Amino acid sequence: MTRTRFWIALAAILALAAVLRGIYPAADPPWRASVGVVWHDEGAWTHNARNKALFGAWRQDEWNPVYIAPVFTALEYGSFATFGVGLRQARLVSQVSGVLSVLLLALSLRRLRGPKAALIGGALTATNYVYVMYGRAAIMEGLMAAFIVASWYCSVRAEREPRWGAAAGVMAALAFFTKAAAAFYIGALGLVALVRLLSTEGRSDRRLRSFRLRPEVESGAWTLAGLAISFALIGTLLILPHWSDYQFYNWQMSVTRKPSYDLASIVQRVIWFPALHDTFSRAWLQLLLAVLGAAQHGGRRQVARELGSALSRRGDYRASREELTPGGGDWLAALPVVLAAAATLARPAAWQRFTSGSVGAYSLTPAAWHALTASGAARDAAH
Repeated sequence: MTRTRFWIALAAILALAAVLRGIYPAADPPWRASVGVVWHDEGAWTHNARNKALFGAWRQDEWNPVYIAPVFTALEYGSFATFGVGLRQARLVSQVSGVLSVLLLALSLRRLRGPKAALIGGALTATNYVYVMYGRAAIMEGLMAAFIVASWYCSVRAEREPRWGAAAGVMAALAFFTKAAAAFYIGALGLVALVRLLSTEGRSDRRLRSFRLRPEVESGAWTLAGLAISFALIGTLLILPHWSDYQFYNWQMSVTRKPSYDLASIVQRVIWFPALHDTFSRAWLQLLLAVLGAAQHGGRRQVARELGSALSRRGDYRASREELTPGGGDWLAALPVVLAAAATLARPAAWQRFTSGSVGAYSLTPAAWHALTASGAARDAAH
């Protein structure tokens, strides 16, 4: 694919993403449980930004989410100050960040897997029903996800241009201070940075007499520096001067109003979460894996049997239904299953086309294991 064709296709995907997020901007959010709770938090979380735009002061009463989501509040205020106060202006932050996240995700995939993977990933992100709905509402989750995608993009670039690691750290910190639920990503990014920093594949180029950090080590250092500096600045400028308010609101939102935090409750929620969200046997992804597994181990007849069980809700699919991305509201979520089913019914060996590349290495198929051991032996021989 030529560079021009790629950018034309990506521009079309971005236009579609913008239309889906921007059309009928004042429409009510969806109420179905499959999307999640997106219909009642808009006024609450834009409260301080509205106060500042209308009355010139962040605080007017005792509800102050600025101490819980300062980045979201600041961007909402920017929208209100620029375009006026209203529902459309409040939702503009999520709409713009959602479109930008599609762009950055596609560009990240282009660097990792090429232009085709980039366009497929961008198209799925642009049209996913749940993600679109969160990108249409003035709530924190869409903006948080956009910052996480931005951080991942910077981290991907840091593999070759280490200084991008600092930007990855900054974007991760902004995600956390948009919504603390991004803490999982902070941990993941920090671990990746540590792995890069402590890489044992030589911290200097042995061909040179002078010491020089390898790119992966340097990118890890830049990432940790970006995280540390960002948290230090936000802590110094916002958290410490308002520590009592910050502690009170975050404790109330994250601890007091949440379930118990004892070990048994945490284990129970971890165990229940996949079942409650149809992770094991009811999601499109699991059906896709089941179809590919049937093609690998049983051939065309086994694929047909698996599809028949799913369509008739027999066996493992008894009384099951897709709740997260229902076919009626997000038919594109079923498209990979349809394509895989058609391909494997026509030619069962086609299952291999769906497991090639990096996924095969993670699944540890015989071919993947051979590739891993062969690459290790080649590296040892080189040293």
